Amino acid sequence: MTKENRQDWRLSGGFYYRLNENGEAIICGAEDWPEILVIPEIIDGHTVVEIGDGAFSSDVKAQSLSFTDGPVSEEQLTAKFMDIMIEDMVCKRLKKVTLPETIRRIGCCAFYQNNEISEVNIPRSVEEIDSCAFSNVWGVTRFEIPATTKVYKDYPEDDLCEEQAAFEGCVNAEFVFI
Repeated sequence: MTKENRQDWRLSGGFYYRLNENGEAIICGAEDWPEILVIPEIIDGHTVVEIGDGAFSSDVKAQSLSFTDGPVSEEQLTAKFMDIMIEDMVCKRLKKVTLPETIRRIGCCAFYQNNEISEVNIPRSVEEIDSCAFSNVWGVTRFEIPATTKVYKDYPEDDLCEEQAAFEGCVNAEFVFI
């Protein structure tokens, strides 16, 4: 998940979101991850313009777990590890992602390591696909990307996520700029 202040997040229709400075919605995640994920155009009267950084990353659930204050027993550690493993399996449930024509940006690591996704539409409205947005989304065989979209294409010179390609590890995919 992102490091932004989660106190600003709202929940509606099963989606977590926050507002940008223009009062537009940025999707931050979802309560449940169905096989077919359909992002709404409008949530609580706000136009959805972005899939936020890490919103549907396979790491999202594991990062949200926290330990209680004080010493951690072996049972607690084992339970937390099992929670992480179970949540990781749940995160791999996404198979198809449908984005509305209102989306302008797909954030860093938005769908990172969701390797069960086999179909995703990238609307013509998308202006930017940030680093690692679809990294290791192995199931997609064809990405159709609007020709005017800024796509992070550079491969890392170091280990910083910000420098990685948006489609890092999508080795079986064809990329078509339309």
